[in-house]
Amino acid sequence: MLLNAQRQPFAADAQWLSADASVYHPPARLVQGRPDWLFGEGRQPVAVGARVKIPFPCQVLAYAAGEPATAVPVDVIELAGAADATALALAPGRYRVVVRSRGGQGQEFELRH
Repeated sequence: MLLNAQRQPFAADAQWLSADASVYHPPARLVQGRPDWLFGEGRQPVAVGARVKIPFPCQVLAYAAGEPATAVPVDVIELAGAADATALALAPGRYRVVVRSRGGQGQEFELRH
């Protein structure tokens, strides 16, 4: 986040925005449907679409193994269909993956990466 001279969050041209702050990302190219800058610091693309057994579109949430159900996911993606190559950005380790369909169906599986 950028701060102005008064150390307040900078919001582009504030007179035209109805937001408290603007988020700026570095320029990126896509790697398996995700910005390349997500794959720094040991994180690698991990495709999980082939493991999804519930209807698409669906939301995929990856949690560190052993974290409680109230934990914040390590990464979240949406998959439009079985051929969607969008990948999770994960560091090596064990994960509990939760998949939720628009219709309310769910699936969970363990992932070792």
